[in-house]
Amino acid sequence: MNNNYAHRALIVGLMSLALAILPGCATKQPGEPLKTHASASDSASSDNKDPFEFINRGLFSIHEVIDGLILKPVAHIYRGVVPQPAQTGIKNALTNMASPVTLLNSALQGDVNNAGRTIGRFVINSTVGIAGIFDVASDMGIKKQHKKDFGQTLGVYGVGTGPYIFIPVLGPSDARDTVGLVADLFSDPFTYILTTPENLVYLGIDGVVKRTDLLPLTDRVSRDSLDPYATYRSMYLQHRESAVRDYLKHDTAGLQKETRN
Repeated sequence: MNNNYAHRALIVGLMSLALAILPGCATKQPGEPLKTHASASDSASSDNKDPFEFINRGLFSIHEVIDGLILKPVAHIYRGVVPQPAQTGIKNALTNMASPVTLLNSALQGDVNNAGRTIGRFVINSTVGIAGIFDVASDMGIKKQHKKDFGQTLGVYGVGTGPYIFIPVLGPSDARDTVGLVADLFSDPFTYILTTPENLVYLGIDGVVKRTDLLPLTDRVSRDSLDPYATYRSMYLQHRESAVRDYLKHDTAGLQKETRN
């Protein structure tokens, strides 16, 4: 019980820190279009996006040491030792466990189709698919749902990203997504269903799988980029902007279609 209280207190502390940063973030007015590309001033300087660059680069250097000594070798061992069918089953199970968070954020974003697919896939894969290890739902013709998180939800509602943040082990983030990460932890029922040791095992396995998936990308950046930190920052910010922009574009197209009908 004490461990649970300490765990929740840590989460509350992280959320409070991120919320303290967010009031200074740029926000989009309800009728204002979202930027689809960086402006000239953004290209000339990263100060607006990364005001804590000096600190972030230091944290990135710490991350690189941890990654080189632990994370990357473990990912290589996992990829080399665990058979591919088992890797697929593990990834399927992790995706299935993330369904409640995706369902909540789909509902918050008004994405009824994605919410419906998430419910259907979760029910089928959790039962017939044996805790999600087997993706039976796809075999039945139910398309995979789009992963949703609270950081994306905040972006859909017009909350700006805030300053870029690099978190050792976890990787690139920003103020909005840090708040979103904490909110996702709070809203995930498995956080409360699983014991603290079980949560740690779950997070550890999820981290190994994600690091394994990133091996081709990180190897390419390490080999080809003159400034890996700036490369990862640019890729992350563009990816997260795209996640919000593509949703808004899809949502607008859907509303126009409904209006025409």
